[in-house]
Amino acid sequence: MEGILARLMGSRGQRASEEGALSLKEQGAWGRGVFVALLCCLLALILCSCSGVQEEEVADEPDEQLPVVQVDCTAKLAGPVMDLAETYNMAQDQVQVSVSAVKNERSYRAKVTYEEVADLVIAGDSSTVTTLEKEKILAAGSSFALAKDSLVIVAAEDSDITGVSKKNLKAGKYTLCLDSDGSVVGDRARQALKSMGLYGKGAFKGALASEGAVTVANGGAEVFRLVSEGQADIAIVLASSVNMYGGVKVVGSLATDTYSPIRYYAGIIADESPDSATGDEEANAFVTWCLSDADAQRIWKKWGITLAA
Repeated sequence: MEGILARLMGSRGQRASEEGALSLKEQGAWGRGVFVALLCCLLALILCSCSGVQEEEVADEPDEQLPVVQVDCTAKLAGPVMDLAETYNMAQDQVQVSVSAVKNERSYRAKVTYEEVADLVIAGDSSTVTTLEKEKILAAGSSFALAKDSLVIVAAEDSDITGVSKKNLKAGKYTLCLDSDGSVVGDRARQALKSMGLYGKGAFKGALASEGAVTVANGGAEVFRLVSEGQADIAIVLASSVNMYGGVKVVGSLATDTYSPIRYYAGIIADESPDSATGDEEANAFVTWCLSDADAQRIWKKWGITLAA
């Protein structure tokens, strides 16, 4: 009996072993099938991803670079000219206007003449454009008086001062801040004060001769800082600089016949000049727009600038 049971158990064990072996083989085949399927999916994903990247790269390629009209502008007028350029760039798709501000006329002349190319120059004095025209850097007959600026009286935005008259100035009612006498605005402000008997022979007179009555700043930025911080009650500045610096409000103006005119001059770089970037046709188009377009007129007015023509 025991022998029979042993043979039966051995037979069952053999069948079970064979069935187990068969199951392992089937499992191995199934696993290889899954692996191959996963590998195919992974390759498909990689191919789709590469295709998407290529399409995205093509879609993001920038448009052809537009020609740039380079404007070198005196810093005193840079604010409105940059505003004009931004509006012009949005209004057309033929060129882009780029504006570089130049701090003083001496470095401006050197920059335009010797260092960098430009298409249009805007200067704060007639001598700059006259010299460039004589040197045949500007196109013959292209220089002209572009715009006029004026002097205004400002106080801090949060100041209680609402208006300043000539009588107030002569009485020394408010402490005054001015730019240095070597600057255009400082020189013109002193001319206006001289017409009121408050300046002469290099010194302040009358009520302005008192200690602390006048603070002389070094540049427009410092003038606006001192007034906006309340270190001086009022200041005499260019109308065009009010929007540029901010922090102040206009509380008065000075009669334009009490100081020399403040004008800005422009000129087109000659096509044949090595200093020309793109040629005078595009620069002339921008100038024409600045002088005639309704949007341009609103910008000039916003900045307190009057066209000379």
